[in-house]
Amino acid sequence: KPVTDRPEVGYYFYKEQPKYILRQASITDFSIEIPAGEQRHQETAYLEFPHDAEVFGVQPHCHSRCYSTKLRIRYPDGSEKVLLNQPRYYFSWQREYHFQNLLEVPKGSLLIADYVYDNSTSNVANPDPHKHVTFGEQTSEEMLFTFARFRFKGETVAERHDEWFQELQQNVTFGALDDNIDGKLTAAEFRNDPRFKPIVGYLPMVDADKDGALSKAEMATALQMMRKMRQSGGAAPAAPAAPK
Repeated sequence: KPVTDRPEVGYYFYKEQPKYILRQASITDFSIEIPAGEQRHQETAYLEFPHDAEVFGVQPHCHSRCYSTKLRIRYPDGSEKVLLNQPRYYFSWQREYHFQNLLEVPKGSLLIADYVYDNSTSNVANPDPHKHVTFGEQTSEEMLFTFARFRFKGETVAERHDEWFQELQQNVTFGALDDNIDGKLTAAEFRNDPRFKPIVGYLPMVDADKDGALSKAEMATALQMMRKMRQSGGAAPAAPAAPK
């Protein structure tokens, strides 16, 4: 029913200019596909840090089909540590979790987000257990987002490094699609996301080492080709015919 809402917002102003820059990035997967009726469906995404950083806090976000979330860090030497574990996610209780001490994230580390979804009839909050669910902003759709607030070590207000943040942002798409975290993207990992359909067509052309998958550098080439195609209004070039 119609109601009147009178929100109040309080601002606190610091007396001095801060020394450090607090940045935010997201670990996300916009290619998620949750089959109808599936009770425990897992999706994974990660974000690779191109420079040393310190993480202040993290916040998982998904919708009413989400069952559990976990965040772990994989260090460059391959060792891992669980940072946050929500064995029973609750949509109406979403909070940012702050680390007692700033989390040290060395260059090359991965923040890995593991999500489990319940799209079955046993989930009383499920809007429609008969629906094949994909990524979307509506509550009836689903999301995989883990926000991280951090600062780059060596960056200050007086000495900004926006290019470092751009490097980090370029890793979001690759980490969203690389489901098995092997540093390669196969055609199957693009799934049915229509936004990346042209890249699947480019794959044979930009796959320089002919291993049937795209590395980060090859993916960057494919994205550049897709941008040029959009600017020119043309169609994706046909893949070369297989040798006989």
